[in-house]
Amino acid sequence: MEIIKIDKDKWASGVEDLKSLYKVSGPVKRDDSYNFEELEKGTLPDFSFLNTKLSPKSIAFPQSEVMMSYSTNDNIMKEVEKDYSPRVIFGIRPCDAKSLELVKMNFDTELYKDPYWLNSYNATTFIGFACDKPDDKCFCLSTGSGPYNEEGLDALLVETEEGFTAKLVTEKGEKLFESAGWNKKGDIEIFNSFKKTAEAKIISKLQTDQLSQFDTLDLYNAPFWEDVSFACLNCGTCTFACPTCWCFDISDEIKDGKGSYEKLG
Repeated sequence: MEIIKIDKDKWASGVEDLKSLYKVSGPVKRDDSYNFEELEKGTLPDFSFLNTKLSPKSIAFPQSEVMMSYSTNDNIMKEVEKDYSPRVIFGIRPCDAKSLELVKMNFDTELYKDPYWLNSYNATTFIGFACDKPDDKCFCLSTGSGPYNEEGLDALLVETEEGFTAKLVTEKGEKLFESAGWNKKGDIEIFNSFKKTAEAKIISKLQTDQLSQFDTLDLYNAPFWEDVSFACLNCGTCTFACPTCWCFDISDEIKDGKGSYEKLG
C-alpha cells in the first residue's frame, strides 16, 4: 500500500480535523502509566510510551455493556441503543493489534457473529505505532508478529525526525488520512530501513516448536490449574486485562422494577 509522510507542522492540525469526523482516542499519561482515552480538543496522542497499562481491547470489547433492558410492568425486552459512529484509535502497538485479531476469531465466525463486538470493531479505524525501541523481553518475532506487523491495522505510523512516515494498509486507513489532509508521498526505503533496525533489536526468543507434541485438552486439564485457581475470587480482572481473552458472562440485574441484561468481560 501507499507510504505517506506527515510533517511535524501537519500532525496536530490533522488530528484536530479528524475530531470533527471521528471519536479520536490515543495513549494518555495518567500518573506513572499510559492508557487509551478519548482525546479532548487540543490534546494529541502521547507516543512517549513503551506499552500502555491495558490493551485497547475495550474499544471493541468493553468491560461491561448493557445489551437489553426491560420493565417488570410489561416484561417486554428492548434492545439498548448503541453509538457506533466512526472512531479512530491512534498508537496501537502491533502486538495489541494482533491480539484483537485473535479475539475476532471467536466473535466473527461462520456459525456465530457477535453483533455488539463486530459493530464496535467495524466502526473503528486502527492506527498502529511501530516499536522502534522494543523492550529486551519482547519476543513478538517468535509468534509470527513483529515490531512492524500490520495485521489488524488500517495504517502503521513510524516516528521520524521530520514527523511521521506511515504505511496505509486498508481503505479505511486511506480514507482517514485523506480526511486529515495527510497526502504527502513518503519513501518506502525509509520505512523499510526503520523496520529492519527495529526487528534486529528483538533479542528474546520463545521456543514454540515443541508445543505441537502436546494435546491441548491435556494442557487444559493439567492438575496444576487446581493450585493456580485456588485463590481465584471470580473478580474477572484477568479476563479484562488479558489482550486475547474473549471470555464473558451475562448478568441479569433488576432494581425498582427496571431490569437489564449486561455483558461482563
